[in-house]
Amino acid sequence: MEEIKTYTKAYAIDIEEAQKERREKRAQALKSRRRKVKAAKIEAEKARRSFIAGRRFILLCVMAAVVFFVGSSAFRIMDLKAQENVAAEELKAKAEQKARLESELAMIGNKEYIEDQARERLGMVKQGEVVYVFEDGDAKGERNAVQEKESDAAGG
Repeated sequence: MEEIKTYTKAYAIDIEEAQKERREKRAQALKSRRRKVKAAKIEAEKARRSFIAGRRFILLCVMAAVVFFVGSSAFRIMDLKAQENVAAEELKAKAEQKARLESELAMIGNKEYIEDQARERLGMVKQGEVVYVFEDGDAKGERNAVQEKESDAAGG
């Protein structure tokens, strides 16, 4: 019977060692799983951050495009407003010119207007009228200088 006891003891020792080995393997597997889970979490966090960074970049690009288009539209609107103001001023000037020309056209049949225009534009005078022409100071000075040169040339 002694052989059986030794065999059971040896078998018991083997069972305990097997249980220890199994526990160690389980602990190692658990550590390995934990490392893998931790690595997966780290990778997932990196991917999430990368995704968020990509979304931020896209959002930034969209915002920049919106700002660019709104800004260029605003400048275009301001330019068009300035052109509108210039056109309005030109229209006002043309309307004033039209009114002036229409009043002049209405006066063309008037004898007094024709007479004034003949005197003013053509320098015409009625018979018996005397016209006095007054020269500016600069024109008088030039005329005197020309006369002096002529007299010097004639006399000298």
